[in-house]
Amino acid sequence: MEFLKLQRMLFLNFFLLGLILSVLILYLYKYWAELKKVRRLQIVAEKFKRLIQSTSEGVVRFNGDGNVLSLNPAGAKMLWISGPPDDYHITEILTSHDVEMLKKALANDRESVTVELPLKHITSEPRYITLSLHKQAEGGDTVYEGIFHDITEKVLLTKELYTHKHNLQELVRQKSDQLLVVARAHELELQSLNSKLANSLEEERKRISQNLHDNVGQSLTAIQMNLEAMDQIIPRKGQSKLKRVLKDNQKLLESVIEQIHETAVDLRPVILDELGLVPTLEWYFARFVQRTGIEVQFDHSDFKRKLDTAAATMLYRITQEALTNVVKHAEAGRIDYRLDCAKGEIVCSIRDDGRGFTPAAAGGADPTRLGLAGIRERVDMFGGSFTVASERGRGTCLTISIPLEKA
Repeated sequence: MEFLKLQRMLFLNFFLLGLILSVLILYLYKYWAELKKVRRLQIVAEKFKRLIQSTSEGVVRFNGDGNVLSLNPAGAKMLWISGPPDDYHITEILTSHDVEMLKKALANDRESVTVELPLKHITSEPRYITLSLHKQAEGGDTVYEGIFHDITEKVLLTKELYTHKHNLQELVRQKSDQLLVVARAHELELQSLNSKLANSLEEERKRISQNLHDNVGQSLTAIQMNLEAMDQIIPRKGQSKLKRVLKDNQKLLESVIEQIHETAVDLRPVILDELGLVPTLEWYFARFVQRTGIEVQFDHSDFKRKLDTAAATMLYRITQEALTNVVKHAEAGRIDYRLDCAKGEIVCSIRDDGRGFTPAAAGGADPTRLGLAGIRERVDMFGGSFTVASERGRGTCLTISIPLEKA
């Protein structure tokens, strides 16, 4: 019996010993496996550390309190740090405002943020970096890890380029202003020359008109009187053929005298100098209606101003060109002509019920084809404005405005 008990105890002890050894072997295996894993991680960490130490990019780590935990040699060189990195606070490298800005950016569920920042004035010259920063939790603390590189040369070059661009823009603006002044001076000079040319032309027209009326007209009238006297002298009998020739010459002379009178009036109506613009326009419209059959409605009820000769001549010539244009292009049956003074301006409106045209034609594609260039030049000489409103099938309206001080 005792032998059996002893045998059972030995068996139980060996079983327990085998169990303990199995557990110990399993533990040692797991320890060995973990040790290999740790060793591999150490190897990777060492490689990563060597990589960080050898990279040309700066690598920095700092905690939530801003204390610098680590800084690779390239980063230390960029930041001009010679001592241990843990002696530094991040606000000695970046401004407090920039650090807070980075923390707030990463607090909004962002994994990383990349920004261009100025460094604190470690040296006398300003320096700048591009920083890519992300955060992670380590042992209950927040750690910020960032990669940065120096972009001072790029930033300074960009600023220099911006300065050159600004200087160039300023130079261009100054030159443009100078050119505008010169162009404006030439424009004023050209307007003055055009005005003098127009005045000279009007004076020449006036001289030719007076010469036709006073000299040529009078000479032809004297010839006509002589022919009438010859008709009275020649006996009626036996001279019928000669009388017929005299009658034909008298009729031909009357026609020539009438044509010269019309030409003299067209060149420069005397009524314009003697009575002014409104009576001249009334006379002109009467002749226009008789010649073309186009009805003209003339409204000048609010126009009481006496214009000087130059302004009156300009408006009269514009009227001639505008109505001639209506006859050539508009196929109109009626013209409404209005003349008044309003808000310091003399306003002339000429509207027809003709076929009209597209706005592009009036806008400058070929304004001379529509007879508008001459009108525009005359208005420009007086510092006025000229607008054209037209639509196909709905007629055309010309509006001319000139300042009262010019009139």
